[in-house]
Amino acid sequence: IPLYHVDLYRVEAMDASTLEALAEYFDSDGVCAVEWPNSLPRELAGGATRIELRVTGQDSRQLRIDTEVDRLREAFIRWKALSPSGRGPR
Repeated sequence: IPLYHVDLYRVEAMDASTLEALAEYFDSDGVCAVEWPNSLPRELAGGATRIELRVTGQDSRQLRIDTEVDRLREAFIRWKALSPSGRGPR
């Protein structure tokens, strides 16, 4: 599966041609991973799975997943259960 990476860290607003290009990635046959998606219009971000990573310590991270896709949600639940601590693999 193709993976398309989009980094919108410094993007405050998008012009029509950028939005059109992004829409092509989102409607493609691959997965589009967007960092800093706050500048995405709702019509592009609708139905997306959000994965947030937070630093909670020097050697620890917190992963939060918000998805409407049952199969993906179940995969993350199984992944979390793999760890004896119930926090997922390290």
